[in-house]
Amino acid sequence: MEWFRYEIQAAKPLVDTSAPPVYSHLHLKLGKLKLEEDRLSIIERDNHLLLEKVSSIMRTKGQIDNKNDYKAKSLNGEKRKQELRRVNRRTAPFWIELQNPSLSIKFSDGMRIGNKLKNTWPTLQDILVGGLNHRAER
Repeated sequence: MEWFRYEIQAAKPLVDTSAPPVYSHLHLKLGKLKLEEDRLSIIERDNHLLLEKVSSIMRTKGQIDNKNDYKAKSLNGEKRKQELRRVNRRTAPFWIELQNPSLSIKFSDGMRIGNKLKNTWPTLQDILVGGLNHRAER
């Protein structure tokens, strides 16, 4: 029986229950450390710039630096001006004829001028369907 006890005490386990080996390149994670270092350097740089701005404001009067003096630009402004000039050129003789007090305009002459003017001005349907030049080409 003594022999049996000795064999049991000297027996080794068949399953390895020890911890696996630790590899330093997997444990240290240098890439993650590099990203963290880069992030901290960006934060430090931004803090330094902010400190410079705050100290500049404290040294001076603290004026504002956001000037809003830009001009609003329309993308179709030139086209609208060109269309207005074209319409004014076409209707100028009619307006001169209507506004000249030395001319005596009879009712039939007024109707003739009104019909000419009516044919030169585009209607809303003309603008929606064919653009401004649709009716002017008649």
